[in-house]
Amino acid sequence: MARRYLNVAILGCGPTGLMAAHVAKIAGHNVTVFSIKKKSELYGCQYLHAPIPFFPEVRSAIVSYTQIGDHENYRRKVYGSNWAGTVSTQELEKPHPAWDIRQSYDILWDMYHDIIVDEVIAPESLGDDLKKFDVFFSSIPAPSICISPWEKHSFYSQDIYAWGETDDRKIPFDDPRILWEIEDNSILCNGVVNPKWYRMSRVFGYGTVEWPGYTDPKNLLPGNSMVNKPLSTNCNCWPGIHRIGRYGRWKKGILTHHAIEEVWKALKQNG
Repeated sequence: MARRYLNVAILGCGPTGLMAAHVAKIAGHNVTVFSIKKKSELYGCQYLHAPIPFFPEVRSAIVSYTQIGDHENYRRKVYGSNWAGTVSTQELEKPHPAWDIRQSYDILWDMYHDIIVDEVIAPESLGDDLKKFDVFFSSIPAPSICISPWEKHSFYSQDIYAWGETDDRKIPFDDPRILWEIEDNSILCNGVVNPKWYRMSRVFGYGTVEWPGYTDPKNLLPGNSMVNKPLSTNCNCWPGIHRIGRYGRWKKGILTHHAIEEVWKALKQNG
């Protein structure tokens, strides 16, 4: 039986979207990425929990988590009393390997930026676009493709403040709102009342400090950003679209590399 080569569409050209494009391309399929043709900017501490298959070698390291206080206090500090799920230090108790997401994304961009169509598809037109492709993936935030009334579908999330390092700015550890420093390739989770931040991370030389969304602004570093972290959704719009990544699936606990298995599985089922 002859192998079937698929026409694959992907929404979004961030690390998850281009990772999906890589998986589909190495499987021999035709791939189109729909997105504003602009490379995503990565801030602060980010890394991959698994290597990308059939890919050039990138930097790796061993990352360690440390908990101050207990898991329950940390969960309440970050998510409030209504969230009953596990937290990072429970899920990643032991030191674990990490791969450099910035270096990986640079390579992905060089490999696949030419298959990006500089176009954002409107949710209302997705029905027609779905008919043009055999498999459709979305890595963009799930609310962006929701077409149902807002009272029907909910998108649960947690607002946090984050201050992330870039090449031209570093965390001022002598600032009284921090007064703590950690080694590279380590993550510190704070479950006690003071200091006010709840997590400090540094991996591959880039750091992040995060505060709960209810934090008084005077406890924040200048230039922090509000970040909307997905928790869950009951949205089932477009069942024909495979949603990938934490923002695509709008679900806590989804890591960037999970898209690799999800894309392989979807392509195998359709091919």
